[in-house]
Amino acid sequence: MSEKWTDVSFEIEKAIYKDKESAIIKARKLIESMVDSILENEEMEVPERTNLAEKVSRLYHSGVITRDINKAFDRIRRRGNHSAHELEALPMMDALKVHKSLYEISVWYVESYGPLAAKIPSYRDPQPEDDEERMYAMLKKHFNDFLSKGATPSEEEPSSEEREEKPVLSEDFTTKKQYGSYLLYQLNKLRESSQEAIEGFESLSPFKRYLHIERPIQESLEESLRKASVSGDAQLVFLCGSVGDGKSHLLAYLQSTYPDMMKDFHIHNDATESFDPQKDSLDTLADVLSSFDDENIHTSDKKMILAINLGVLHNFMESGYAEERYSELRKFIDQSGVFDTGIDEQIDHSVFSLVNFGDYHEFELHESGAVSPYIDTMLERIVSESDQNPFYKAYKKDMENDWNHPILMNYKMLRAESVRDSISRLLVETVIKEKVIISTRALLNFIYDILVPTSIEDMDSSDIIDMLPYLLPSLLFEGRQRSGLLKAVSSQDPLNIRSQKIDEKLIGLYNTTDLSDFHRKVITDPSAVVWIDLLSSVGSIYYLDKESKEQVGEMFVRSAFLFDSELNEQFEDEEYSQFTSYLYAFNSGDLKSLRGMYHEVWKSLYLWKGAPQKGFLYLDEETDFMRIAEKLDLDKSTEYVPKKREGKLQRFTMSIIIGYKADDETVAVEIDYPLYETLSKVRQGYRLSKKDKEDAIQFVEFIERLLPLGSQQKVILIEDQDEDKLFRLEYDHNFEEYTFSRES
Repeated sequence: MSEKWTDVSFEIEKAIYKDKESAIIKARKLIESMVDSILENEEMEVPERTNLAEKVSRLYHSGVITRDINKAFDRIRRRGNHSAHELEALPMMDALKVHKSLYEISVWYVESYGPLAAKIPSYRDPQPEDDEERMYAMLKKHFNDFLSKGATPSEEEPSSEEREEKPVLSEDFTTKKQYGSYLLYQLNKLRESSQEAIEGFESLSPFKRYLHIERPIQESLEESLRKASVSGDAQLVFLCGSVGDGKSHLLAYLQSTYPDMMKDFHIHNDATESFDPQKDSLDTLADVLSSFDDENIHTSDKKMILAINLGVLHNFMESGYAEERYSELRKFIDQSGVFDTGIDEQIDHSVFSLVNFGDYHEFELHESGAVSPYIDTMLERIVSESDQNPFYKAYKKDMENDWNHPILMNYKMLRAESVRDSISRLLVETVIKEKVIISTRALLNFIYDILVPTSIEDMDSSDIIDMLPYLLPSLLFEGRQRSGLLKAVSSQDPLNIRSQKIDEKLIGLYNTTDLSDFHRKVITDPSAVVWIDLLSSVGSIYYLDKESKEQVGEMFVRSAFLFDSELNEQFEDEEYSQFTSYLYAFNSGDLKSLRGMYHEVWKSLYLWKGAPQKGFLYLDEETDFMRIAEKLDLDKSTEYVPKKREGKLQRFTMSIIIGYKADDETVAVEIDYPLYETLSKVRQGYRLSKKDKEDAIQFVEFIERLLPLGSQQKVILIEDQDEDKLFRLEYDHNFEEYTFSRES
């Protein structure tokens, strides 16, 4: 390398801690000179006005430089453009990233062009020239407290000086950090593995109180408890559900909110209370519920709340205890239908009452579709500009300290109302399509996962291209390995949707000379400007390597889905919208709006089995030469449709029951979204595979139960497929004889 380059390199290293913008601009000028030298060494001529990006791109596509060196050149170019145009100040970690990229390029250059005897030292971070004390202060400022990585990540305590300077805040906001970030420390509380996720029913922390959201199940439980509290009889209130749905949280909230009412009740939480090591869970339950057994139920005055998972309750009801000592309780549980797929019956009992989380879904059904006020509110709580919001207060503190990380960018994205709305709709759609259950614990963990990358400590650049895999749109759809919920959400990735308009925009993206301007025209949401502006330093997508180009394209499509954009309508799923419309019609008892569903199922039935003639359905499976069909003429049955209801629905079934009848016999099929989607494909001409039929076994069984209701005792059609001939065999009851004829 030339002596001039060496001098410039030393100047860059000295300037990094004093004037990082100047150091980055000098690094960009240095690589311009190095690129010209490489072109000269390779005897490659370029037009006089060829810019740096075009020169680097030519070297890369000609095979002169490797993919990693191409990315190093491009990173310095983009950061140099950013500094030269005086955009938002770059963090110190970007200056250090440029320094390391310059080292990598220099090593490659020396190894490629000599001198052969050169000894290449190992890389080391640039060192400030000041004394040790000033160096520490400088590093702490520029690294945004990244020195805390040397401490225990989740338990960094403020120094004694900091405590004297500023008092410790209340429990809803703490001075603790993780990896140098106040926000990350707060977000870590959302994880399923955090201590905050483990909650007893005795009390509610300020953090959990802030996150508390009133839900319909709370109203039902409060009503049951009020009735029980004024009763002179023994009272047993069941709070049923599954793991992580919020039973303990709800009880803790009621304990702290209504202490006078709750003091009358003994609470037994089957999921958290310790058991006698000599007894299993069923033995313990039998002891706990002894005041409510057949012998004591009418003389006891005990009031109890039993928080219990449905699996444990089912096992107890099937045990010998229930059969021998708890017959009245067992009868109540059977009548409630708590183990059935439908909505639990509200049984009026003098002693027992039951509230089940399973009856209350993550969303509501409206005439216009499915929405989730609960998810909407939870997302809003995370980003609300409130002094009570520990996340927002931590975010502001990180911003004040110039802590720069994709986590902050993700938080800014989540602050966009359009993004929160899109995520809420996406989760509801995932619940309906994939039949997943989103507990409160799973929802909070999901929010953490879409804000915090897995490799936090490895993300050492604020360059938008470097950040792409760590940003919310990528974390949302590429986190299959992080949780079951993210795996289900990934199946709704907008990248799977193709339309002419989306393809046209992608072609435009790959041909634009100004990525920032192109994004701004398509993604119209003002909230997106915060990251779109960062693309101005990239210029044309053409100069990026293949992997980066793909990441930019994926980011564009996913962002167009999440933010307000010209492409929003392209991502709407008409099939899903139709199903939710039918689901509302069924649960609200709107027969008129449900009529189309009966027609669709009937048409699907004939296409599923096949029909040689209108009104006739094949009885058998496909064979090589001969098939038999019967006439199937049935009436619609509405006996499974619930009573008429209006307005929003908070308690409903997730499937639609469609029935048909002949004489006094009715056959019905329960249709959830996966089956509805399969039937829609059949109506569009899709040929079913063996797996399709196995997955839709409920519809196959429905057809088998329908066939005996047809006219096979009166008339059948026989099709000779080899000869392409059709015959009719018909019984004439007047003459008690069969006639056989050929159909035209």
